[in-house]
Amino acid sequence: MRAPVAFLAAFLVAAGASAQQVDIFRAVKPSRPNLATSQLLSLESNEELKKRAVSDKVAALVVSLSDRAFEKRREATIALRDDAIPLEELLSVLARGGLPVEGQHRLVAIVSERILTRPVGALGVQMDVGDREGGVLITNCIPGMPAEAHLKPGDRVVAIDGRAIHASTDLTDIVQSMSPGTPVRVEAIRTERGPKGELIQENGAPKTKRIDVTFPLGSSRQLESSGTGTFARAPVSQERQDLAREVRSRFSPVPVVVEMPEDREALKRFAALDPDTHPDVQGLKRLIEIYKAERRAWDAQTLNALEATLTNLRRQANDSTYAESQREWFRRVAKRYEELLPKAE
Repeated sequence: MRAPVAFLAAFLVAAGASAQQVDIFRAVKPSRPNLATSQLLSLESNEELKKRAVSDKVAALVVSLSDRAFEKRREATIALRDDAIPLEELLSVLARGGLPVEGQHRLVAIVSERILTRPVGALGVQMDVGDREGGVLITNCIPGMPAEAHLKPGDRVVAIDGRAIHASTDLTDIVQSMSPGTPVRVEAIRTERGPKGELIQENGAPKTKRIDVTFPLGSSRQLESSGTGTFARAPVSQERQDLAREVRSRFSPVPVVVEMPEDREALKRFAALDPDTHPDVQGLKRLIEIYKAERRAWDAQTLNALEATLTNLRRQANDSTYAESQREWFRRVAKRYEELLPKAE
């Protein structure tokens, strides 16, 4: 069965899907680039997200996430996972609110998954590991990918967007930090050959020329489906992990925490706990003692790791799946951890 007609009409109006309101929303110029092609480093406020246009198609699919028929819900979920559906529209729907609980859970999960698995840029080349002197040698250009029209096997890539390339990992890291469609400048050294493929010599050495081309990146999705082997995807960045976490925190339905009678005494004990007994605080205190005994200066890598632990404690303190007494415990632990946290010297 379809979702109730009254809910469908109410949601379409809230989402700006009536003929009049869709035009109004579409007239609003987005304040940021399309999320599908941006680096997703921050999330707009709910008020800004509400200004985003929501198409009739997306509004109808979101309604189907709460359909009584499982097949309808499954079809809508698959459709909304498609990269062709703009993420900012889905975030706009979440910012407006008013969704049934199941539909909201599904939509939050879809948005989080898409942020974490967002396609990254790809040249479409296979290459050797490279060396510290002469860039990275291209061994093959993958058919249908952007590099095929601009580069050739045997070219040695020496720079991407002005950044020197010494190893294949350099090239991969730079390209995968960009979104598909991003124009990229590739500098390469090409060995010149005659009409029959023979090397052209100059002063007893192969003659080369410098290639400088700019073209838009392809997508990792294309590369993964090209059948050329395993795609070496870079680890999910911390920025995207943080954004997905913020989406879940901001838009997930507020869970109902039921305090059972047998839990009450246990929860009371949190108020009596000493933050210094928490394992993270104890670990930090031991580390401080070691650094002090060895007269070591605090390095950036260690300080960053400690800051990450503090961030995690703060997240637990704001996690609504915990009872308030537990969140207060985490707040006290985070406060104590921050008091002890060493500063950069």
